[in-house]
This record gives sequence, C-alpha cells and structure tokens, in this order.
Amino acid sequence: MLVKNVIRGSYVQFASNFYDANNALVTPEEPVLKVYYRSNNEYLTVTANMSMSNDNLWIGSWDSSNADTGIVHWYINSGGAKGIAEEGEFRVIGNHASESSNPI
Repeated sequence: MLVKNVIRGSYVQFASNFYDANNALVTPEEPVLKVYYRSNNEYLTVTANMSMSNDNLWIGSWDSSNADTGIVHWYINSGGAKGIAEEGEFRVIGNHASESSNPI
C-alpha cells in the first residue's frame, strides 16, 4: 500500500497476495487485516477478515470516519501461515473546513 495521506471519512481498501518461501502464490487460511489508530484520544485496534476478489487478491477495508487525525498502523496476517504478508502506516488528515472533519 503506497498511500501516505487519507482524508478522514474515507474508506481505505487493502489488497494483498500471499506467497510461500519459494515465491509461489498460496491461499491462506482466513487472512486478517488489523488497523491500530486513535479515536477520541483512545487507541483502538480493529480486526477485519479479508475476502477473495475476482482478481485473486485478498481484500479488506477500514472506515476512517471515527479516527482522530494522525498516524494509523496496519498489518495483514496470513492466518494459519507463518509471518506477516504486509505492514505499514499512513496518516489520517482533515481540517475544520472539511465536512468529514470534526474539531479536535
């Protein structure tokens, strides 16, 4: 995921493939997306199951509406397989002029 900034109120979509040690595409058991963020000055972690798309990508999404502005951390775990497929972070932005922004 190469997104650096997300406007508060947007849905963020994650997509991933999973590979074994030989770089062969594998189908994991119940891959999971976890998102760690701040909401109302409290840190939260939400977990979402991912589903297979028509393009053979595993897809998960997160709604940023309740997030405070700031850094959001995420990772996608391949369920029963060892290791993390992907991890990263992005920034939720918003200002007082935006309809999706609440004054902080």
